[in-house]
Amino acid sequence: MPAVARLFLATAILLTQTCRPQPATAEDVTLTLADGLDTSAGAQIEHLVSSWSQPIRDSPGRTATARFRELPGGSDTMRAALAAQAQDARDDPAECNDVVMLDVVWTAEFAESGYITPLDAADFDLTRYLPQALATGRYKGRQWAIPFRTDVGLLYYRKDLLDKLGRPVPRSWAELADTARAVKEQLGVGGYVGQHALYEGFTVNAMEALGRAHPLLSPDGRGVRLDPEAAARAFDWPVRGLAEGWIPASAVDAGEEAAIAMFKSGEVAFMRNWPYAQRRLESARADLPGEYGVAPLPGASVLGGWNLAVSSCSRHPEEARALIRHLTAKPQQEHVRDKAGFAPSLTELYRSPNLNQYTAAIRPGLSNSITRPVTPRYADLTRAVQQRLRPALTTGEVVNAMRLLHTDLLAIVAKGP
Repeated sequence: MPAVARLFLATAILLTQTCRPQPATAEDVTLTLADGLDTSAGAQIEHLVSSWSQPIRDSPGRTATARFRELPGGSDTMRAALAAQAQDARDDPAECNDVVMLDVVWTAEFAESGYITPLDAADFDLTRYLPQALATGRYKGRQWAIPFRTDVGLLYYRKDLLDKLGRPVPRSWAELADTARAVKEQLGVGGYVGQHALYEGFTVNAMEALGRAHPLLSPDGRGVRLDPEAAARAFDWPVRGLAEGWIPASAVDAGEEAAIAMFKSGEVAFMRNWPYAQRRLESARADLPGEYGVAPLPGASVLGGWNLAVSSCSRHPEEARALIRHLTAKPQQEHVRDKAGFAPSLTELYRSPNLNQYTAAIRPGLSNSITRPVTPRYADLTRAVQQRLRPALTTGEVVNAMRLLHTDLLAIVAKGP
């Protein structure tokens, strides 16, 4: 074949190969996990999320990784943002959060709205998780979310002040009130701070004041159980505390962070807060005004915590479930406990006979916890609790507030799911 012909043939072959459709380049997958503000020291939650990766099954050369999407504001703002993003994702897949971190009280609402997908028990060893925490991710007989960290209220106290008074750590709300009053009168220090600002924290504190004897709704969320007169008597102690001055007036506007600031500055002897506050106190131990301790609440604690769920909009549900399994595995749960200062969700991490004071205080709170009502209308319920009961802290009109709340609850239940 002449040289010119060979050159023409080679050129034709090259052009043919160039114009032929080439196989698409395999791309890695990046999942998005949406959560609220990472308050852990050194952003440990973001670290756990961003450090995860695994090969994609049946896709050689492709890897799944994850990025942390931090949402602004408190829990109420976060809930609204997650719901809005789930709605937007129906038209714009770029808005989809593959995995979402949900407050334990949001499961019913997000499941009922179709924002999350049910999980197959075969994909998770459900026996590993704390039963109380696992139950918060269940709705209508199906598991919708897996507990990442749990929460119970703890009582932080100034040990040095109790020693001066010769008093033990309170074991009932009535004893707490009596000791807090004595601290104020004899030592000139404020007695107590909880979470009484206008947000979800107030609902939690109100339910803890009411205790097991005064539930708001029936367990299935379809009936009202509140007895206004009896509930008003149970809710009286924080009202008296503010009126008598052993709860500082500034405590009415305190959330978790403000309560920590008041306790760290020596303004109060007792603080109700979540387990994460212990890590904050430890980091500032040298600046604390005195020695502190931590104990279970002197009454039943409302069960808190955050669960992981797979969004219905996720195009990578298998990888999303794998990410959840990774984050709830023992090494990561130990990291959550030891580095982030959060209470883990695995039962085995509470079984050691040599628990430190912090974890030992959490364990009885879990077994004595109160679960908030399970209802897709929880947002309406908590709004009613806040709007009706919080003003009563300063007006003292508790019975009337409970009666109005009872009427609101009847209206909420009547709406159905």
